[in-house]
Amino acid sequence: MVNSLLWKSALRQVGRSLMRNTRLNLSLAVHLGLAAIAYVPMLLAKPGLVAADTKQYLYLDPGRMLHAAAYMWNPNSNLGTITHENIGYLLPMGPFFWITAHLGIATWVAQRLWVGTILFAAAAGVLFLCRTLAVPGPGQPISAIAYMLSPYFLQYVGRMSVILLPWAALPWLVALAARSLRQRSWRYPALFALVVALVSGVNATAILYAGLAPVAWIAYATWVRREVPAKRAGIVVAQIGLLTTLASLWWAAGLRIEAAYGINVLKYTETLPAVASTSLASESLRGLGYWYFYGGGRLGPWLGASVQYTQQVWLVAASFAVPALAILAAIITRWRHRSYFVLIGLTGLALSVGTYPFKHPSILGGALKAFMTNTTAGLALRSTDRATPLLLLSTSM
Repeated sequence: MVNSLLWKSALRQVGRSLMRNTRLNLSLAVHLGLAAIAYVPMLLAKPGLVAADTKQYLYLDPGRMLHAAAYMWNPNSNLGTITHENIGYLLPMGPFFWITAHLGIATWVAQRLWVGTILFAAAAGVLFLCRTLAVPGPGQPISAIAYMLSPYFLQYVGRMSVILLPWAALPWLVALAARSLRQRSWRYPALFALVVALVSGVNATAILYAGLAPVAWIAYATWVRREVPAKRAGIVVAQIGLLTTLASLWWAAGLRIEAAYGINVLKYTETLPAVASTSLASESLRGLGYWYFYGGGRLGPWLGASVQYTQQVWLVAASFAVPALAILAAIITRWRHRSYFVLIGLTGLALSVGTYPFKHPSILGGALKAFMTNTTAGLALRSTDRATPLLLLSTSM
């Protein structure tokens, strides 16, 4: 009798061990597959060509760029000036290119690795979110691929790829917020703060829009799902708020100095009517809508992908098929977290459309128009396409 019980216990342990190993191997295979999708096409695309992305000194002399980014005053430009967003390149983009340069990696390869890493981080974040929410089976890699390969990244990748960092971080932030509620520890709030510090230094607008999703999750888990009491949610909000503020002081201080003493950049860059001119709901649904994506000049379109996504019928149809399938799935699929992703999807859609059409906006668009026209904070948030990742995460999940 005793021997029989021992044998059964041993078999159960072996079974559990085999299941753990199988899950680990499967997870590793999925991650490797996503890494191949993220990196291989990038490395095969136009070898030797360096795109005009973000700050040229990142490719010409990353050491000089890092040194300059540490100071708000630049004596070498316009007889001296307060720098604009340079401090954000201290982490992570500046160190990435400084390390690759010192390792002797060719500049064009380093640039492809940078873009591939952003894509892989976005996909891995969705996998992490799926595991956190117990999404079963093939739903995990399908969601990850749908999010990673959204056309959204084409709007920024060749010109200012650093803006894509909050998009890649969004699923991580939602998952970390969920885990912070479930486990009474400072670990996940600290990881949340670290992710924000890594992706928010260059553009505060993008991280503010992305931050709506974890805030919505905390409210959803507290008052809709009732997974945690309000007191527990308040503690988590305090933990995340404190650590995120401390971790972001390095760039927030620079932003404060720039706002007080620097050039009024908001006044001389993209205007609210220009941003609103292309932010149609249909374009936002397929991950596009940023005005620059559709622009052009005497030499042709500013971004070659805009021609394909507006003129190639099969590609236009495919880009609309994904959100159409997502809407259908939201209608027919029973899933306990469906209401949350519908909520952030509708929020992302409403905000990304913003003030369109500018001359005759909706009631919400009119309120946004007044806010963005009459206040400095509103003008800073005028790039409403930065809210599109909320919609993309919704449709992907």
